[in-house]
Amino acid sequence: MVRHRGALSTAFEPGLGWEQGDTLATTMFDVFINAVLQEVWTACPGVPLPAAPAPAPAAPPAPPAGAAPPAPEPGAADDKLVALLFADDCASLAAGPAEMQQLLGATRAALARWRLKASVSSADASKTAVMVVPGGRTRRAVAAAAAAAAAYQWSWGAEQVPRVTGYRYLGAWLTADRSARSWDAHLQRRKAAADKAFWAPSAVLRERRLPLRLRLLTLTGVVQPVLTHAAQVWARPTVERRAELDSWQAGLVARATGCPPNVSHACLQQELGITPLHVVCDTLMLRYWHRLRALPADRLLRRVADAWPATPWWKGVGGLLRDYGVDVVATAGMSRNEFAAHLCDLAGDHIDGAWEAAAGRGSVARRYREAFGSGVFSTRSFTRRAGVPCARDYLGWLCSPGGPRRGRPAELLMRLRMECLPLRAAHSHARRGESIAQQAERERCPCCAARAPESAAHFLFECGAPGRPARLVALLADLRASGGGAHAGALAAHLRAAGVEMAASGSQELEAGAGGGGSGSVSDPGVVASAAAPRAADAGAAVSISDSGVTADTAAPRADDVSAAVSVSNVSAGAAAPRAAVTGAASRCAALEQARRYLLGDLLQDQLAVHSVADYVMDIWKMRDTVLKGRGTNGREPAV
Repeated sequence: MVRHRGALSTAFEPGLGWEQGDTLATTMFDVFINAVLQEVWTACPGVPLPAAPAPAPAAPPAPPAGAAPPAPEPGAADDKLVALLFADDCASLAAGPAEMQQLLGATRAALARWRLKASVSSADASKTAVMVVPGGRTRRAVAAAAAAAAAYQWSWGAEQVPRVTGYRYLGAWLTADRSARSWDAHLQRRKAAADKAFWAPSAVLRERRLPLRLRLLTLTGVVQPVLTHAAQVWARPTVERRAELDSWQAGLVARATGCPPNVSHACLQQELGITPLHVVCDTLMLRYWHRLRALPADRLLRRVADAWPATPWWKGVGGLLRDYGVDVVATAGMSRNEFAAHLCDLAGDHIDGAWEAAAGRGSVARRYREAFGSGVFSTRSFTRRAGVPCARDYLGWLCSPGGPRRGRPAELLMRLRMECLPLRAAHSHARRGESIAQQAERERCPCCAARAPESAAHFLFECGAPGRPARLVALLADLRASGGGAHAGALAAHLRAAGVEMAASGSQELEAGAGGGGSGSVSDPGVVASAAAPRAADAGAAVSISDSGVTADTAAPRADDVSAAVSVSNVSAGAAAPRAAVTGAASRCAALEQARRYLLGDLLQDQLAVHSVADYVMDIWKMRDTVLKGRGTNGREPAV
């Protein structure tokens, strides 16, 4: 009985097949399709396979007198390859045009005998079609085989079978091209499918209230596998394709984290702990190679792989073994899990080398690596293998599942570290037809009266917009109150070395000592002080700033990264701590850069100081946004 639009048909008893959802249907389908395959395999020559190494088992028992020898099974030794089955999808193989027509006829007869039907239409090549892959060792032989097959037309009874140059089987697009670029069509189609898969969970990927780790897990666990489907059997992508894979991955990560599309890929990977996509594909191929090598020599999959050793896949595997430094002999006895763990270690070294090479090519990647070091890799644990890139710790502290929702401050800090925050003087270059004076005018800070270039250091420390200097002093007070007295003292010393004015309303005192024994005070608005920056780990440094002068204790050594100090009128210094007057802007810029690196580097490595720095960056960004909105730009820079 059938229900359709609320109406029931009359009762009838089916004479063929089973009811939909019957658990017996799959078993019976296996019985029927196996019988069809047995008949086709017996009637068709297929593609011959080379003989496997003969094992030395005990002699089989002799058959009874007069009994026929047993029929060989499909895929037995010294035989052929006729068809590949996965559920109801079948890929039939033949060595030539005539053999293919023989195979089609035998398949049609076997299906009719077992009361099955194939979907064949001359107007629809998406179900059943013939693809010709010309064979031969030379170009002349390949051209002759292609010409011989071009004049042939295959038929399925009265229906013509369409001919195609590419076909999709189990989600993989196969083409007749035998070169290393044979997978280009597959990659392009998988990229299109992965782009569509990105928009399905886009609300999750762009939700700043969710932890960044969960958003990245959604990206790598839901979207990325759509592209890497069948990566185990790809021919190794060319250098251009590998760069294209990494660029596609970085574009999705940038969209999910709010970064611009022109962000440095190497910086993004090191900041968020992302394994480059080409490395993911390479490790999948190498793990599949190890699995093939571990199979017995008489297994069909191993014999098929060994039958054609000159394919682009084998050449790609050889190149990967050299690039990653895989010892073929040492890894021969490893299990799958042991080889996977060993490959993670090798991949970690390969990734770090790629990041180092990127730092040698690009200025942003070089400055990132000099300021914050290379990316962090995990150690062996119960949940992760060693050698896997990890996100920076401060991102986990700010975006922890049980902590406060700090997604926006985390993005601001991340973009400041990668130099991709939309500041006027960040990544600014002279435009075509633009003079030096016009470029300088375009780069000026829109918020303060000084009209200095709006660089990252100016945005963090120098901008004199209303409330900004007081907020900087409040940051130092927050660091001191949260137990980071050493950090507060070191940051204040960096700023004083750069000549940054730390103004407070009225007579506000700020302790900026290092550790528990140091102390300091700032007691007059607009005082510019100079001091050598003490080390953050040292204790006992004391700096006192007042309107009459500066005295510096010499208990802490001078910082390695600060080579000059700003001289101030009416300053008296001890003989043990000589001062060096800063006469040029280069030393001041270097000191500001060191202060930026200390704020975005060392302070973010301390869990107690992370939230203070995040609040400070978020507050000054809101102040900048308020100034721009007051000028009618709606918080955005005007179009140039």
